[in-house]
Amino acid sequence: MPVQIHYDRISGGLTFSSLRSRAQLVRVGDEKLVVASLAHVIRSKQAADRPKDARCCDFRDTLMVKKKLDA
Repeated sequence: MPVQIHYDRISGGLTFSSLRSRAQLVRVGDEKLVVASLAHVIRSKQAADRPKDARCCDFRDTLMVKKKLDA
């Protein structure tokens, strides 16, 4: 299987700058990490269409739960 390397694009048509625009700052121990939003992670995984992602997650259910938690 060939490896695709993209320096400025992520599956789903996302760019690193678009990810950063909705990213969240998360504290892990003494460190602060910038992490992609759940919606962007899901969009990227759906676009990548990898079997391992499909096996572990029903992305529609994940977004529905997040919306309820945010309400």
